[in-house]
Amino acid sequence: MRLSVPVSVSRLFGALMLGLTLVATSGCSSPAPPEPPDWTETTTDTTLETTPEATQAAEPLMEWSVPADVVGVWCGGANDAPDGHWTYVFTAEGEVEASNTTSGFSGHVVTQGDVMTFHVDGSDPWQSSWAVGYEEALGVSLLYLDGYSYYPGSCDS
Repeated sequence: MRLSVPVSVSRLFGALMLGLTLVATSGCSSPAPPEPPDWTETTTDTTLETTPEATQAAEPLMEWSVPADVVGVWCGGANDAPDGHWTYVFTAEGEVEASNTTSGFSGHVVTQGDVMTFHVDGSDPWQSSWAVGYEEALGVSLLYLDGYSYYPGSCDS
């Protein structure tokens, strides 16, 4: 069985094949790949130098602070606390340590007005109201944190 193809389709196919042949042999091709970089060139040193000013600016500017009349050791808190009273130790550099019979923490304090903000690693900062007042009947000044009184000295003594 022989297929008969109309002349117009045969001519169209021939023209297409001729066009492809001309394109392939005419030097038309995809562009040449770019030349690889010359790695023998000198490079610029991109080392960053740090200055004390740049390092200091990157750190948070937090000034730890404890008023002079709070510096020292204090014992107190809630009388009905199941773990006993708390002993607080405040330093002039803004450090704080606190403990009772079962737990404790240490960190830093920032004092602004009548509010102390406690900063302890692993915990969000928290705030406490504070005041120091002389108690005539006891003959000493007491520290008040969030309304609880603290007597000078450690709870262990």
